[in-house]
Amino acid sequence: MQPLSLNSTMITTTDTTGNGAC
Repeated sequence: MQPLSLNSTMITTTDTTGNGAC
């Protein structure tokens, strides 16, 4: 689980679980 800022910027690269999607 990465910071929200990282997830929002690169959802496909950093977030594979779908945390950034939410």
